[in-house]
Amino acid sequence: MTASGFAARRNLGWAALKKMVAAWVITLPCSLCIGAVVAQIARLPDPYDLIVGGVILALLFVWGVSLALSAKTMKDVQQRLPSDETLATGEEQVLLSLSL
Repeated sequence: MTASGFAARRNLGWAALKKMVAAWVITLPCSLCIGAVVAQIARLPDPYDLIVGGVILALLFVWGVSLALSAKTMKDVQQRLPSDETLATGEEQVLLSLSL
């Protein structure tokens, strides 16, 4: 993104670049934590790793299906997402809820 901005000698879009960096700063540590949890589950003795992993996958699948079935339009999806103001100010803590 920045290379194309430099090459075209246009505005670099610093706001978009800041959002991208912020997304990476959040995404990388979260993915490391998820990887650590999966590694610990894989270290469980034989039958337990499959049971725990299966239960977690089943819960994620049920959660994803319930979200997909409950959202009929794009407006439904947008209502479930936090607003830009909420994310920018950090006034409210956004919690993901399992709505079954």
